[in-house]
Amino acid sequence: MRRLYRGAPLTGPDFVRWATDALREIENASAEDIEVVVGDFTVTGSYTETRTLDASTATLDDLRAFVATLISDIKDRGGKRAYPT
Repeated sequence: MRRLYRGAPLTGPDFVRWATDALREIENASAEDIEVVVGDFTVTGSYTETRTLDASTATLDDLRAFVATLISDIKDRGGKRAYPT
C-alpha cells in the first residue's frame, strides 16, 4: 500500500468533502486484499464500536471510532464475511 497524506482535516461543511475524499484515496491506494492492508494497522486507545456514520453530522471522534471499528472488524472477520449490524 502506498503512503497517504491528506493534511489536517477541514472544518465545518468542508469536513464531509475532506472525509469522503480521504476514504476514496484510501480505497484507491492499494490493489491488495483488504486483509493484507489492514493487517499492517494497529488500533490503540479506547473507542466505542461504531458501524454507522452519518457523514452530514459526523464529528472527528465519530470518524475515529468508525475507522477503528472497521479495522477491528476486518482483522477479526476478514474482508468478505458478514458483519454485525
